[in-house]
Amino acid sequence: MGFVNMKFTVDRKIAAEYFTGVKKAEIALMEAIFESLGMERDSIDKTLSKHGQYVSVNYYPRCEKSELGVTFGLRIHTDASIITTLLLDDVPGLEVLQNDEWIAIKPVPNTLLVEVGDLLEALSNCRYKSLVHRVMVNPEKERISIATNCHPSNDTSVGPPKELIDKDSNPAIYRNFTYKEFLSAMWLEGSANGSRLDSFKINSTA
Repeated sequence: MGFVNMKFTVDRKIAAEYFTGVKKAEIALMEAIFESLGMERDSIDKTLSKHGQYVSVNYYPRCEKSELGVTFGLRIHTDASIITTLLLDDVPGLEVLQNDEWIAIKPVPNTLLVEVGDLLEALSNCRYKSLVHRVMVNPEKERISIATNCHPSNDTSVGPPKELIDKDSNPAIYRNFTYKEFLSAMWLEGSANGSRLDSFKINSTA
């Protein structure tokens, strides 16, 4: 039995092995990220306790440019995750925003691409910034990507650990919120340029 959509079939065993391996890699990477913040590697378990995995397989058919000159496969957004791991094919399309300029990402064979999500920005108190990105469709070739989003459980409180907060030199930028609250804000307010996190910012005049 396999995972089936209108165009492709993926072997269930191969898919399960891949996603299990990606989850292990994501946990190891998050441990390293917490260590880079000056915390213990196992702080990820203490901070998030339970965390899950959401997978999406994205298919972008080839498409001629619109009258405006561009055709989006996926609009400008940030990810509702801690980190997102991407497996790309050899067709370009992903673009990231850097210094107000869109940079096209050239696929590298046999590699995984990791994006910082909104939740890591909140957890790190903005030491890591969520990646603003978009997807452009190719006029000549179809494109496929597999995104694996690492996220906490719905009732997990998301916010920077106390070790990262100093009232005078490094105050908290966002209030603590549950992942369920965050998802509600995502649907109500959208995701462009980090607007979902804006609703959780601590009022600087308070």
